[in-house]
Amino acid sequence: MKSEEFTTAMVFFLFLRPIMPLFIQKERLIIFYFVSLHPNSCSTVQSLSMPNIKKYPFSVFCIALIWILSLLPIFPETPLNDVKFIDKWVHVIMYSGTFSVLWIEYAFKHKRPDYKKLFFWAILAPIVMSGILELLQEYCTGGHRNGDWLDLAANATGVIVAAMLGLILVKMRNEE
Repeated sequence: MKSEEFTTAMVFFLFLRPIMPLFIQKERLIIFYFVSLHPNSCSTVQSLSMPNIKKYPFSVFCIALIWILSLLPIFPETPLNDVKFIDKWVHVIMYSGTFSVLWIEYAFKHKRPDYKKLFFWAILAPIVMSGILELLQEYCTGGHRNGDWLDLAANATGVIVAAMLGLILVKMRNEE
């Protein structure tokens, strides 16, 4: 197995396996930290408590879908490819839709919002995740995908749009 294929396989293992319901048992996950992304590397195992994964199933599904679509080596051609900046619009819509789902689930599961947690998990973490995905596209897909900093900017724009809509929803739910 080539190094790029191994790295991509490890990314799928690290980020997608934990969210599959088959592997969620007793709200505990096993996360592998690899010393290096090489087939002969050593690994250590740490168990972390992750009870919130079951609390936000639609968000977890949408985030997994983003990971899969972002790292798939196949990118289909569409008639919309001729539209200027269509790729960036897709990124804005994909991230605003996904993280709007997160805000909606949060608003209906919590009576009082924790704005520090919301800032970290619903704004900062998605933008960091987007940056990680862009780097993985550039360096770990064997040339099939390219990372683009404008994609990161479009993703961050989508996250901010979702945050603005989410804040409005959270405020409306608090007034009830």
